Amino acid sequence: MKKIAIALLFALLAGYTAVSQSPGIQDDVPEAALLTERGQELAQRLRYLRRSESNMGDRHPSLPSVREEIKQVIQQLQAWAPLTPEASGDKGAQGRPSLQMNDRDLRQLVIQMANRIEQLEARVKKLEENQLR
Repeated sequence: MKKIAIALLFALLAGYTAVSQSPGIQDDVPEAALLTERGQELAQRLRYLRRSESNMGDRHPSLPSVREEIKQVIQQLQAWAPLTPEASGDKGAQGRPSLQMNDRDLRQLVIQMANRIEQLEARVKKLEENQLR
């Protein structure tokens, strides 16, 4: 039973990455957005809306509202997009993109980075101990 659950999980993950990496859907999703829960929710919502839009005919009564919601989701996702120095008016930060993220998203990233740092420190400590032997 456990093997079946693991196999289903891998199949689900493989399907999710295939959908999330398909061209056209990811074009409007900045990579920084996928680092946060809210960004992932918005990306998933955009995929759902785009799929609904493609299934609707040109005369479908809900099509205008779906297209409007797609525009709104894309605008929200653009908050994670790196700004070019010209767009931000910052001449000193040439080549360094700045991200506009809210406090919740920043906290999530800090927690993820702290966990990753702890894992890396543990690996370094283990490697150093193995070299001393």
